[in-house]
Amino acid sequence: MLHMERIKLYPIRTYTALMLLMLIIAVACRKDKIEPPAIAFKIAGYYPNSGMAGTLITVEGEGFGNDLTNYSASISGVPAEVISATPAYLVLRAPAGGSTGKLEIKYQGQAYTVGQYTYQELSLQKIFPVNGPVGTNIRINGAGFGNTSKPAVVTINGTEAVIVSLTDTLIIATVPDKASSGPVEVKVNGKSSTGPVFKVQVINEILPKTGGKGTKVTLKGSGFEKDLTKNQVTFKGKVAQVLEAAEDHLVVVAPDGVETGIVLLKVNDVITEGPVFTVVPKPVIDVVNPLSGLSGTEMTITGTGFSEITGETKVFINDKELPVSTVTKTAVKLIIPPNIGTGKVNVSVNGQTAEGPVFTDQALGIIRLNPESGAIGTEVTIFGTGFGDKTGDNIVTFNNIPAQVTSASTTQLKVIVPVGAATGPVKIRVNGKEAVSSKPFAIQSVSTLTSGLSANTSSIAVGLNGEIYATDPEKNQIVKVSANGMVTLFAGSSSGQAGNNDGSATSATFNRPIGIAADNSGNLYVVEENKTTIRKITPGGQVSTFSTGLWVIDRPAAITADLNNNTLYVNGTGDNYSMVRFKLNGGGRVDFSFSSPNLAQPKQRIGVDASGAVYYVAYGYPNSNSISTTKDPNLKIGSDDEVDFKDGDYSSARFNEIYSIVVNNKNQLLIADYGNNALRLVDQEKKVVSTIFKAGKGYQDGALSTVKFGELTDIAIAPDGTVYVLDKVNRAIRKVVY
Repeated sequence: MLHMERIKLYPIRTYTALMLLMLIIAVACRKDKIEPPAIAFKIAGYYPNSGMAGTLITVEGEGFGNDLTNYSASISGVPAEVISATPAYLVLRAPAGGSTGKLEIKYQGQAYTVGQYTYQELSLQKIFPVNGPVGTNIRINGAGFGNTSKPAVVTINGTEAVIVSLTDTLIIATVPDKASSGPVEVKVNGKSSTGPVFKVQVINEILPKTGGKGTKVTLKGSGFEKDLTKNQVTFKGKVAQVLEAAEDHLVVVAPDGVETGIVLLKVNDVITEGPVFTVVPKPVIDVVNPLSGLSGTEMTITGTGFSEITGETKVFINDKELPVSTVTKTAVKLIIPPNIGTGKVNVSVNGQTAEGPVFTDQALGIIRLNPESGAIGTEVTIFGTGFGDKTGDNIVTFNNIPAQVTSASTTQLKVIVPVGAATGPVKIRVNGKEAVSSKPFAIQSVSTLTSGLSANTSSIAVGLNGEIYATDPEKNQIVKVSANGMVTLFAGSSSGQAGNNDGSATSATFNRPIGIAADNSGNLYVVEENKTTIRKITPGGQVSTFSTGLWVIDRPAAITADLNNNTLYVNGTGDNYSMVRFKLNGGGRVDFSFSSPNLAQPKQRIGVDASGAVYYVAYGYPNSNSISTTKDPNLKIGSDDEVDFKDGDYSSARFNEIYSIVVNNKNQLLIADYGNNALRLVDQEKKVVSTIFKAGKGYQDGALSTVKFGELTDIAIAPDGTVYVLDKVNRAIRKVVY
């Protein structure tokens, strides 16, 4: 009540205050309002530049207004009617009584010279389409194109086009090679007429060429539209978001569900074809070493899916990008910069990111272990920084089991692998801080994954996620062994029916599946002993026929996937060839046929190293106790004539019936030495053969020195390097840590 009375007592003062407040608000609102910048009046071009009276002339540019009263036009001083106006186009009519001369426009009293207009019958008035790639047929409308004495000539920005059809009012011409964007011109009998600009659209390259969902891809070329909305880019039919557009480049984002295929650009419903964009898996970080350290420390990140192309592989710690020193497909090296802090290590390749472990910014760090595996009681040297220089200052554990430290310095410790230790990380604690080894220390041993296989199991392969697949030729089945050792039917008839039906998983049939291999995408490839086909099984269990090209081999025995070179090898016995190669993307066609020297017929699984060299056993000539290679026809590992068990250099080493050869992640050969019941290792760098274990007969897991096997018949290596051995007699798959 008192407040209302004050308003009544001081009406003028109150009114003034209210008006002042409204004025302040109005001014503030006006300041907050962002006015779009005015576009200056600018003429970019016009067409046609010739024609008779009544011809419609289009003037292109920007900053034009819609109000016709602001315009006037003339040709050689004769007024021309302006019949329409938009912000980007003016249309006027060539006046009757005009003559060849200057075309001029006045806008809001300011005069602008457009160009020369020629009064003649020849007139190029319209083209369709106005854009497209080389090879596009352009419809050119106008008048005066016909001439009986000399044919018309069409050029696009000065490059002559091929005329495929011509009348007096219509020309159809093909955009020639090496043409560039520019005006279309028609020349007839010494006269010429210039029309609209034709944009020649070319996608010269895309960068990067590989990636996946979310990868930012730059299309480089010409003839693109500056307006984002006028460029539609698709990746095998899936529309990509356009982030940036200019006449010579576009930046787009690879869409969800992107697949390998040709990149297409559509502008004004005209499609231009670009290069292939290849979808690759996300990068994978296997090991970051070290996991702690100070600035200046060299870090090595190993894994898969890295790109060697400069700028495509990026490393982040604590969300800060770090300069990279060197990159290969499997390793990145860099130097830790100052003030990086503690945080996760991430590697991004073309927008696809792998998340790694946490890096700790501190003085204490483990650089490497030597050796990286061993039995209980093995002496291990730990190299690093920030260690205590007294043995009692360092607490060391192997998978949480305390170890004895026998000597210490600030950069090196010697410790003994303790009783009870299992495969796991090595940790060091010094003055309350902790450092962890980047890789676990492996306790050398053999363990059983499963002993529930059929007694007829012939070969094994490892899938992308560590699951194992095994062939059973007697039951015509492929079984799957999970990480916990559970065996289930994966493909083939549950009743064991033989056949060659493709289809889903257990509705498909096989005819004595004898060999199996896996590719980088998790697909399985199976050869059948009684067939000349290779069958493909997707990770989802869909069975199809990959190839029918095995007729050159009488009896297929094994199949090997060369993951480095995207190929498959099938080997066995045959009159002409004992080995054939297929490209995984080659449509099932034989890429290469091979017969080993002296009619040798490699019956066992062959090995293929990182260089693509094939290592095989010369079965039957006269025995299977030596290894030959396509790398060097004169190279022999072992002896054709002598059966024995010996380690040593290539000429000294001896085997007793080799059953399987595989190549590990270090490009070493692992050999199933069947007759010696041993797993052998061939080091290609040192050119020596050693023994991982020589097992007693029977069935016993444990340390490599005490292990027992029924027989070693096949070997498979998981993507992470884990080794599995098929023990056929014991119906088991055994895991080997060495």
